[in-house]
Amino acid sequence: MAERFGRYWLHEKIGHGGMAEIYRATMGPDPATYAFELALKRMHAHLEKDPTQVDMFLTEADIAKFLQHPNLVRVFETGLVDNRAYISMEYVWGHDMSRLITLLAGRGQRFPADLAIHVALRLLRAVDYIHRARSPGGASMELVHRDVTPSNLYMTLGGEVKLGDFGVARISFLEPSEEARFLKGKVAYMPPEVLAGEPVSQKVDLWGVASILYEMLTAQHVYGEVGDDALREGNTPPLVPVQKVVLDIDPRLARIVNNSLSPKPKKRPRDALAFYQELKVYLQDTGIDVGPQGLARFLTEVTGSRAQAARTEGQQRLHEGSFHLPDYQVPVGPSPTTRFQQRERKKARLRPVIVGASVLMVAAIVFAVYRVSCNPTPARTRSNEAVGVIAPNPTERPADEGSKRVEAKAKTDSGMDFEEGEGDVGDVGDVRTGADAGLDIDLEGVDTETIQIGEVFRIKDPAARFNALVHRGQVEAKLSRPQTSLEAYQAASELKPNDPRARLGQARALLNLTRFADAEVQVDLVLKMRPRHGSAYLLLGDLASAEGELEKARQAYERCIEAEPKSAAARSARKALTELQEE
Repeated sequence: MAERFGRYWLHEKIGHGGMAEIYRATMGPDPATYAFELALKRMHAHLEKDPTQVDMFLTEADIAKFLQHPNLVRVFETGLVDNRAYISMEYVWGHDMSRLITLLAGRGQRFPADLAIHVALRLLRAVDYIHRARSPGGASMELVHRDVTPSNLYMTLGGEVKLGDFGVARISFLEPSEEARFLKGKVAYMPPEVLAGEPVSQKVDLWGVASILYEMLTAQHVYGEVGDDALREGNTPPLVPVQKVVLDIDPRLARIVNNSLSPKPKKRPRDALAFYQELKVYLQDTGIDVGPQGLARFLTEVTGSRAQAARTEGQQRLHEGSFHLPDYQVPVGPSPTTRFQQRERKKARLRPVIVGASVLMVAAIVFAVYRVSCNPTPARTRSNEAVGVIAPNPTERPADEGSKRVEAKAKTDSGMDFEEGEGDVGDVGDVRTGADAGLDIDLEGVDTETIQIGEVFRIKDPAARFNALVHRGQVEAKLSRPQTSLEAYQAASELKPNDPRARLGQARALLNLTRFADAEVQVDLVLKMRPRHGSAYLLLGDLASAEGELEKARQAYERCIEAEPKSAAARSARKALTELQEE
């Protein structure tokens, strides 16, 4: 029997922990008629009056909503229903790594090496993105997930890999440095130096990835049978080298895994990007990369027929990344301002005010002294003049922070090969010149790159509004925000349905959201309008490559070069072809 909870219907319980329980949930007029499924995490009733627990719970939602990446479980909404805090999130239709490792071990099997590396690479993408995140004010958040473990690693039936659960994550400016020494999360996936009392750092997440990789390859835990209590006391056993467990493992791969789990932190990869590149180069040299399709086939073989698990094609698309449904959709609008965003913005607003007030105060004193020395007047008059000098102008506005925010967020780009070219959909022209003429708000001195979607819709001229929307879509893509990029391009397509820039922008955003079928629809529309559009063929190649269809990708890249041999798209296609040949 489904339970009504706000606008959600809660069905069976699919997980629980010390702080909350997780349900399969639906939204619709009744439990049997619903538009889609999602997962809803609801805080335990007995904790709702504990402000510390509530703060931890809502901090998880704050962090997760702030981060958008194809390899992270997406959070849609958070709130309170009858004083019960909840988080609604993407329902991953698939399996968690803990269950798969246990299932394989029960059969005397292990993860194939190529699939284990594929999963580790996708996981490192997510971890790298998390570690590079910056606050709206531009400061490094020094974010640590702190719970990179098999039970929080999910694989969809389509072969996508997603990391979830930010329940014990750490942000540098929200958690005092002394609290960083407290052990939160699963101690069995923490490095020896942290268990020995050193502060938690981002290295914890890298050790978590390495531990999962070791466990996939060996079907054994890094610390063997040693229990949590012994680990908390610092009794960490020496690592059993992977080649001692898997006798036929490639020595080069064994060396990478063993080094990543070295008891000496300096011998491990310096960060997620370095770890990623080391594994990626190994794959390129050996040519064994399987892609999402290979992982999907493996999941089907291990867990049974895909048809038995996937209920409908529409639900399958939803669980693999789609969340665009016309009815009962979670509202899309300005993202709720999180507490750490508020804190950063408050600091940024107050800083120029304090400095400015101090300067004005000094100027006022100097001016008052000067007036007294040059033209003595009654004390009351002098006082009024001084007040007039330091009083702020009520028409002045605080300096716009958008350009700082965009510049800061742009620094989250990691340089991993999968991010190259993101958002590159062609020239949109001079947006500032076109938009300023038709805007009924004052743009003087404002960088148009920081204009938000809501402000763009106030542009009167349709052509200028279209250019601004396309430009906004590009900016959001470069900031690794594919969902908001998609919304901007969709709005642009409504103005000019036949313009390829908006269509290809949608396709790129959909690709980054792993909605491959939807992305291909947009590319096909462009090719029907312009059969020799080089960027369209480039995107078609990227889509095929992402789905593991390498021959189809090769043909698409060749068509791109043939259609527009001197274009930037052709240069990207040549580079992609070279990489395919190396594989």
